[in-house]
Amino acid sequence: MFRLRVRPQLSSSAATAARIKIATWIADFYNTRRLHSVCDHKSPIDYEREYRAGLTMRLVA
Repeated sequence: MFRLRVRPQLSSSAATAARIKIATWIADFYNTRRLHSVCDHKSPIDYEREYRAGLTMRLVA
């Protein structure tokens, strides 16, 4: 059995506002600047950069 939901169309300004709110929530939830003990007290972005640089160095060596 299929279920069909009919949603009213959002105006372009309402859709844009919704996208901005969702992006803001995601950015606040996944704080890329906060230091994490799991990441050796580095931000997730810095930790990932160092991890990838280490992988590259191991491949070159």
